[in-house]
Amino acid sequence: MSLNREKIESLAVKLLQGDINAQELKQLNQWINDQLIKAPNAERVDDLHQSDRVKQRMLDNILTRIDSKPAKQEPWKNYLRFTSLALVASLLIVMLFNTPSITKKPSVEQEVLERELTMKADTIYPVAGVAYLTLSDGRRIPLQQAQSALSLRDGQLLYADGTKVLESTKAMTPGVLTLNTPAGSRFSLTLSDGSKVWLNANSSISYPLNFAGNYRRVSLTGEAYFEVHKNATQPFQVKIESGMIQVLGTAFNISAYSDKEIMKTTVVEGAVRVAHDGKDQTETLVLKPNEQALMGKKSIRKQQVDAQATIAWKDGLFYFDSISAYEAFSQLANWYDLNILYEGNLSDISFYGVIDRHKSLGAILKILERSGVKFKLYQQAGRKTLKIIKT
Repeated sequence: MSLNREKIESLAVKLLQGDINAQELKQLNQWINDQLIKAPNAERVDDLHQSDRVKQRMLDNILTRIDSKPAKQEPWKNYLRFTSLALVASLLIVMLFNTPSITKKPSVEQEVLERELTMKADTIYPVAGVAYLTLSDGRRIPLQQAQSALSLRDGQLLYADGTKVLESTKAMTPGVLTLNTPAGSRFSLTLSDGSKVWLNANSSISYPLNFAGNYRRVSLTGEAYFEVHKNATQPFQVKIESGMIQVLGTAFNISAYSDKEIMKTTVVEGAVRVAHDGKDQTETLVLKPNEQALMGKKSIRKQQVDAQATIAWKDGLFYFDSISAYEAFSQLANWYDLNILYEGNLSDISFYGVIDRHKSLGAILKILERSGVKFKLYQQAGRKTLKIIKT
């Protein structure tokens, strides 16, 4: 199979990001097989534990072919390119360990490998995708990856450094805007009233260009931390799937992912009123600092928590303080863009510790496995899948 260098690197980056489909993965595997067969020093590898010297020479041949043509690239592209080469390397090693002979045609086992590809957790880092801003007329604006904050000033959409998001706002009609963050990304936003919002990964917030009427109202799916500008004459409201949070001026966190049965509101400063929209009636709770409302489909209750642990994500940390295994891996799934599977009942396992979110997935798993779990990481149907196995 003939694939140029740019195509190989593109496929490898897709593999890293979990965006590769079955046909593309087949192309990448076939290319590696072709290179092994064509290698001038190709040798039979009948013993799967044969000398590492042979495997390393084969690996060097492949990487040399990929890297044979220098090209001018921006710094972030160089990073992706380096990562893609590492992935091709790990893919090659998997092929070596699973192929009886490099001179034979792909076996049934290799066909299975194309669908379920073992991955190395140490190569998986949070890969920040592109955040999008959807305008009131339906246009989707990709936000610059080098930026991490937006603000609304005098009807203008600006990045934190003052750069305009849109060259011209004359075609931007008043209405609701929606900010979406992908896995591995966070974005902050200053609303027109001066209130600040930090949006976690896999989240979205809808808000007006300018607040009007009796309330300042936004809608949230996912997780966000709010620092609300005080205005007693125009209360601030956050609409989530199963209720409404109302404040006058406070700092609080909401976790309201659509795939979760329980939605959580945690107060850091001030007070909020949480209203739960039940089938028969609306229940309300008033929360003070270090109190958290747990809102299900049918009921609402509150508990005491460490609010600083809840908002640690805003500062780039995983803060596990007797957190359940299921909640911990849910956080990892949102950050590293993982599909999570479980083998065994993990309800009696809790995690403790503070971990930097910028570490590789492998570094975090090495810490968590001390609590009685082990892991299997593989690529399946174009998605990174992490299986957690109770030991």
